[in-house]
Amino acid sequence: MKATFCMYDIVMKRDVRVEISIPGGTHVFAVDENLSKLVIGSGEWNYVFMSSLLRSFEPKACPAFRVI
Repeated sequence: MKATFCMYDIVMKRDVRVEISIPGGTHVFAVDENLSKLVIGSGEWNYVFMSSLLRSFEPKACPAFRVI
């Protein structure tokens, strides 16, 4: 069984993917606009966290909710 969790890093403008294989393990990498796999450094996880945090503040699509 294999699953992939994807996140978009708005700072570095790339996808961050975590592939989980059972049995097996995890494989973490980034994919840029040229579809090249890149290694993610420990400090770059702060950008991914900040991207997720900013995305959580985005208003959800709801017909009864309007931003003025």
